[in-house]
Amino acid sequence: MAGEPYGELSRMSRECLFCGAAGPRILTNEDVSPVWLLKHLDLSGDDLFFQGVASSATGKLLQRLIHASWSFNQGSVCSTCNNGWMTGLESAAKPILEPLIDKRRPLLGLAPAEAAIVGKWG
Repeated sequence: MAGEPYGELSRMSRECLFCGAAGPRILTNEDVSPVWLLKHLDLSGDDLFFQGVASSATGKLLQRLIHASWSFNQGSVCSTCNNGWMTGLESAAKPILEPLIDKRRPLLGLAPAEAAIVGKWG
């Protein structure tokens, strides 16, 4: 809506970001940072996460938020996507990402299929 800096963002937040499903109570709270990753990185319970919303037209920062990493959720994904293909993708990415994070495996050593999984997940 004209004149509303977050109008488009507000309209989008009522439907699934991925499939467009809409309706009462259809959206779930998806962890922005997966719990397994927070544990793997050994982040403390008071770790903070920065989120910014910028204008694509001007690059100006419109909104700045600080969240607790362990409770940073977004309610923009439906349960079908969250518990379906997103869970499958995360399950496929985790065993590839952990050795990369721990520097037990070089990034350039990824097979094309593994690189595709990591690229889709990230």
